[in-house]
Formats: sequence, C-alpha cells, structure tokens
Amino acid sequence: MDEQLGRLHATACFNSASTFNEPTLRSKEYANAALTEFVKLQREQPEILSTLLKGGNQGAKRLNTDPYQGLREVIQNADDLNATSVQFAVQTVQGNKQLVIVHNGLPVELPHVLPMIYPFYSTKQKSAELKGRFGIGLKTLTQLGENLTVHSAPFHFGSRDDHVAMVEEAVPIDNFYDPHANQRC
Repeated sequence: MDEQLGRLHATACFNSASTFNEPTLRSKEYANAALTEFVKLQREQPEILSTLLKGGNQGAKRLNTDPYQGLREVIQNADDLNATSVQFAVQTVQGNKQLVIVHNGLPVELPHVLPMIYPFYSTKQKSAELKGRFGIGLKTLTQLGENLTVHSAPFHFGSRDDHVAMVEEAVPIDNFYDPHANQRC
C-alpha cells in the first residue's frame, strides 16, 4: 500500500506540485517508491525539459562566485526548518573527502525533493519571511563538490546529472550523525 501511494504521490507532485497537499508517509517503502517514480518521470520527460534543467543548474551555480555561499544557504534552510543545531564535518570515504552537514530541523517531505535538486524551483516562493525562497541555495554547494546528497529518513537522494537520483542510506558517524535520530544529513 505504501509503495503504491508513493508512486501516486510522486506522479501528482511531479505533474502539479502547486496543488499537491497530501501527507508524506514516513516509511522506506513509500519513500523508495516515490523516488523511483521521480527517476522514471525524469527519464520520460521531453528533451527540452532536460536541456532547461541543465542550463538552469549552470546558471544557478554561477550566480554567486563565493565558494562558501552554499554553507550559508544550508544554515538559512536549517533555520527555515526550525533547526536549533547545524553541524559541519569532513570525512574521508574511499580516499575522497566529503563535506557532511547535519541539522535537527523538520524532515524532508515529498514536495521538497524536486525543489532541492531543480534550479529556481522552491516550495518557499510565497513565504516572504523565509530566506530560501529563490531555489538556488543548495545548487551553490556544487562549488565545493560535485554530488549533493540528502539523507532525511526515509528519503535518501541526490543530484546526479541535473536530476533526482536515489542513493544508499547514510551510515552513522560516531558522535556526529545518527540516521535514526531527528537529524538531516
């Protein structure tokens, strides 16, 4: 049941996000089905939309020349999500350094997934009091690294080739990140 609802909600969210207001289920089955459906819908979209996404991402990345602007954006987004703590760390995985950012704000909901990956698309556009309402903040993180990955159980996704992609669930980091706690990575 959760899988079917995940696919249905993803399709509704993809096709008409402004009218989508269904509650997000917090199960792995729901999240995985929804993300799988987003991947499928992106593959089926017309070439012009893929071209627009690619150009939009390139433009969003170039809007700010400050390589650390993305870090400020993460803090602003965490504040918009009522976080009381934001932590930064660097870890090395298979010889590659990774910047890891964790906050304890509200969790990712299904309607947040596409705006976190797509340029100039925001769920906050109608909220003048919110800082992250322009839809470019997380894209500025690509100045620090290529692959943006988000972990907010049960959602585990990232930006790959300008599209949403499913990723493996993050492993705990001692004294820093626990995927089963109220944290977003």
